[in-house]
Amino acid sequence: MRLISAIGLAVLSLVFIGASVSSYPLLSAQELFNTKSLPRDQMSPPEPLRPRLKALAGGNALNCGRGNQTSLKAADVSDCALEAYVSKKRFYARFDLEGGFDVDLGVGFASDGEKAYVITSWRPIAWDSARLEVHPCPLPTKLVKTRSGRLDCFSADPSSRPKLLENY
Repeated sequence: MRLISAIGLAVLSLVFIGASVSSYPLLSAQELFNTKSLPRDQMSPPEPLRPRLKALAGGNALNCGRGNQTSLKAADVSDCALEAYVSKKRFYARFDLEGGFDVDLGVGFASDGEKAYVITSWRPIAWDSARLEVHPCPLPTKLVKTRSGRLDCFSADPSSRPKLLENY
């Protein structure tokens, strides 16, 4: 009699476990690294570069995208930004940079149709938040596409040509 009740309890436990497991989707190994499938507390801290770019560019700004090694080409993002800048439209664009194994680096450009800004962002992996630096591009501003396909800004006045982001 005790053996039958022990078997019944084991079967009942397996049914309960099976029912509770089926109510939660199982994650594959690839999905464990997809931040959209992770609970909020397991994701990395929010990245402040995009909101800052949007704020500098203003409402209805064109999002030219994010140039990185896995999705958009930096040159395509730069072409969008250059076209918007020449047309005096609001835009923002961002680029991921290689910073090593222990830091996330990014740079972004924003324009409100008149002024242009360059924003650098870095977040050491061990830190909870990123650090931002915002610099207005020198006036009169000239945006150019670098050899790497990314943007840079400097003064259109030939007598003052220091680049803000020399080696990126």
